[in-house]
Amino acid sequence: MLRNSFIVLFLWVLSLVGISFFGGPITYGFFYFMTFIPLSMLIYLLIVYFRFKVYQNMQGRYLVANHIHPFLLTLQNESYLVFSSVRVNLFSAYSTISGSEKLDGVEFELMPHTGIRNESSIVCRYRGVYQAGIRSIEIRDCLKLFRFTYKNPSIMWVIVKPDLIRISELKSVDLTELNAVASGSSLTEPDILVRKYVPGDDPRFIHWKSSARVHELMTRTRTGEEQPGITFLLSTAKRFEDPALNLPAENKMLETLLALGLYFVEKGTPITMEWFNEVLMEKGADSVEQFNDLYEEISTVVFSDNAPDTLFLAQAERSRSVYDCRMVFMVLQEWTAASLSLAEQLNRSNIPVVVYLINDDPESIRGLSAPSFTRVVRLDSEADLKEVL
Repeated sequence: MLRNSFIVLFLWVLSLVGISFFGGPITYGFFYFMTFIPLSMLIYLLIVYFRFKVYQNMQGRYLVANHIHPFLLTLQNESYLVFSSVRVNLFSAYSTISGSEKLDGVEFELMPHTGIRNESSIVCRYRGVYQAGIRSIEIRDCLKLFRFTYKNPSIMWVIVKPDLIRISELKSVDLTELNAVASGSSLTEPDILVRKYVPGDDPRFIHWKSSARVHELMTRTRTGEEQPGITFLLSTAKRFEDPALNLPAENKMLETLLALGLYFVEKGTPITMEWFNEVLMEKGADSVEQFNDLYEEISTVVFSDNAPDTLFLAQAERSRSVYDCRMVFMVLQEWTAASLSLAEQLNRSNIPVVVYLINDDPESIRGLSAPSFTRVVRLDSEADLKEVL
């Protein structure tokens, strides 16, 4: 294309020199001809721009990450001219269209009132709301003098739910060891283990001596009463500004949370999930039917700069759910002083804790300090949960 442009420019400058020094009908005719060529090509590109249409369609508004969904793409020439060079560029960061090698960046020639229809499929890799399909369109004139690239005016937005992964066993942590902590005592009377009093606790079990010592209400822990449920805490703190860095980790956090939740619900264990969305949110499930509603709720969770772990975990520490359970799972991106404090508090209340850190930094757990009855597991954002969870 550059060569053709230089040739036309050289001939136009030559014709300009000719009319400047020689004149005459032939020289002026040559000048007008060389001026008309680029102008006509620009007009041609305007026609292509207004008469070339892109139609994209998917079945259904909501997609599920890593699932195959039908995708229809049509490129249509709606003019009486031949479109000699049309290219489409696809979004490829978060989604993949089958047979994209036949579309992405490939030059097409479209005859008048004809089109290209491509019935394929699309796979979105991450949960979220983002753009998919055709990103931009590149058109060139028939002499390849000019190239014009513009954003697709009918960009398709997709709403992608997290993938729901079933696991048959939990490989990443030994629950037998941790459950022994929760059910190891056979006492039926309150012992001297205490924790912070939260609204709803039985006032009869307030330990007044401990309360006087720390200047806040403390309640005794009943170690002989095994709590059947499990509580999950999900961090919704946005770690990076770049969506390309956030989406993989956030997607894997939701997949991990849901996979663990489904695993326990299918074994008949009630679960409660808590996350932060301006206020502390909570929803539970003790059957597969209720878990389906919980899945829909978790699919809409928003990760935000206004949901730091310090605020979320501080409110979770005052929640009754984290004490009325036999185990707490945390799904976080990083291990902080706030998560350490909550884990220590729960362990003192005889509640074991399992922490899943979702990030791509192997050094994030090197030298990590965790309480005795807390296990920390790091998972990559692209990890196969069926293999590592």
